[in-house]
Amino acid sequence: MKADIRQSKLTPRSSFGAPWRSHRDLDAYKRSIDLLVHVQRVCKKLPGEDRFDLGDQMRRASKSIPVNIAEGFGKKASEKEFKQYMKTAMASATEMETHLDVAARLGYVKGKELQVLLEGYSHVGQQLNRLIAYWSHF
Repeated sequence: MKADIRQSKLTPRSSFGAPWRSHRDLDAYKRSIDLLVHVQRVCKKLPGEDRFDLGDQMRRASKSIPVNIAEGFGKKASEKEFKQYMKTAMASATEMETHLDVAARLGYVKGKELQVLLEGYSHVGQQLNRLIAYWSHF
């Protein structure tokens, strides 16, 4: 019989089976850092005014995700606070999808690069949603 993760009293574990000892162990954190680096490179290529306008919004939203994951993990003793930080990170992932839609409409991000970023932020959002839904105290 498969154990119900929501009712499990076991220590939360990473996808590799090791216990989560740090926010750095969370797959959503790792992926969001990788996406942040990619977004920083995209922003450097934005032209003129959009480098400072759209680029600034993209940089802030992409940084917000791993920062909120880390801060929420640091407050894991409170399920309510943990979940609130994960929800904020999830909202920032959705915000990034919107910024990428705008950048695509303006012709700044295209094809495979756009697809990788959109799918990446969508996946991070799904991972965060699972963390919120199945969280249990350490």
